[in-house]
Amino acid sequence: MNKPSLYDLDWVSQRTVPAMLRSGAFGIEREALRVKPDGSLALTPHPAEFGDKLENDRITVDFSESQLEMITPPCASVDEALGALRGIQAEVEQVLDARGERLWPLSMPTCLPEESRIPIARFADTPEGRMRELYRVGLANRYGRRMQMISGIHFNFSFSRELLAALGYTDRHGVDAAYFRMARNFLRQRWLLVWLTGASPAADESFSGVVRQQVQTVKACCRGCKAFIDEHEQHATSLRVSRYGYADTAFSDMPVSFNSLAEYSHDIRALMATPSDKFQKLGLMANGLPSQINDRVLQSESEFYAAIRLKGRIRKGEGHLDAMDRDGVYYAEVRILDLNPFAPEAIDLDTLRFIQVLMLDCLLGQDTPIGPEEWALLQENHHRVALSGRNPSLPLCADDSRTGMRELAEPMLQRLLALARRMDAGSDRQDFEHAVDLALQRLANPATLPSARIWDAMQINHLGHVAYGTRFLQAAPACLSTVAA
Repeated sequence: MNKPSLYDLDWVSQRTVPAMLRSGAFGIEREALRVKPDGSLALTPHPAEFGDKLENDRITVDFSESQLEMITPPCASVDEALGALRGIQAEVEQVLDARGERLWPLSMPTCLPEESRIPIARFADTPEGRMRELYRVGLANRYGRRMQMISGIHFNFSFSRELLAALGYTDRHGVDAAYFRMARNFLRQRWLLVWLTGASPAADESFSGVVRQQVQTVKACCRGCKAFIDEHEQHATSLRVSRYGYADTAFSDMPVSFNSLAEYSHDIRALMATPSDKFQKLGLMANGLPSQINDRVLQSESEFYAAIRLKGRIRKGEGHLDAMDRDGVYYAEVRILDLNPFAPEAIDLDTLRFIQVLMLDCLLGQDTPIGPEEWALLQENHHRVALSGRNPSLPLCADDSRTGMRELAEPMLQRLLALARRMDAGSDRQDFEHAVDLALQRLANPATLPSARIWDAMQINHLGHVAYGTRFLQAAPACLSTVAA
């Protein structure tokens, strides 16, 4: 089937029905630090009520013993996925309440203790447990423990096979091509999602050294960003996603291709096999104990930091690359979503629905590879928006020229609005249209962006990062949208 490089809705409508466009599987992962009511980091062990960290597939830990991760199963809609997260979070909060602890509402950490006192997650004394623990020790030695305490939302999704078949992706290789087509277009448009959902414009003073280090790292790998990066203290939307600068720099000589599964798998495996001069200097042992899994650029595929990752249907003890090499791509994971403190579950339905429209748009969009020059421009746009997205005159790279960010966003959102209306057709609700319309309202009034609401409230109320975050700890869920805003 011939597919246009830029789709039109007539072409889509001839091959699909609206319910098909809405179909898929959706899941959410939420990371959050455990804190005391005063906002200080809880240094207590992971609650025993949640069982073995390796066995509980709903509630576990991320990097730190003090950093919870809540994971929903695959669900038939984003509404169902958010409901599943709500149920898991209620279970977590009940246990934490009994311990006098809370979930920190912001992506950037609360005031952290000295580096050595930030607890690395501990696991059962089994081969898998020891490997997971050593991987985290390696992260701490490579990047510092503070960096790993940044938390966020991951959105997992897969398109229905019915939809993919209707669009002409009928066999395994076609499905793989569809997901990589989507991923490339997502990388092209991710700056818009960062701008709309970024909610980490500031950090605590105890984190300022990490922020400065990462800003310098981004400057080194994104030379066109220098002038705008220096504005991050006034105009940042997401300090969290700007952290991908350290990964970009580490991999700058060996970028990972999203042009095909074969290239993607090969490039990540190459990073896992290539010694790193920097990490070799750390050594494999420190004070008689292992200090990292190996001295390669990546200890494992889990260390591949990217805005989006493709994943397979894994078997016990298997990695995603092996699973994809065997059976193809199973789902995708979006990794650039900040915790939204104004939403009880740190993300809301309108955001989830907007992302669903965006992912479908990316699937239907142009099917061209990303070369080195375009990759550099995409990285530059990402960093510009993350570190200076609230600058009203911010220009982005588009078609070998500089164009105002808002001028680029308007036609993109209008295209998404038309697609959203098609997704809503046949339904008695306009959920997807409403989600995109909210994005258009934010474009017209940037003061309503989460990053702007947070920054403005901190300035008006003369609040630091921790004082601002602590205000959410005592608020009832129904009142979060108005806390300190």
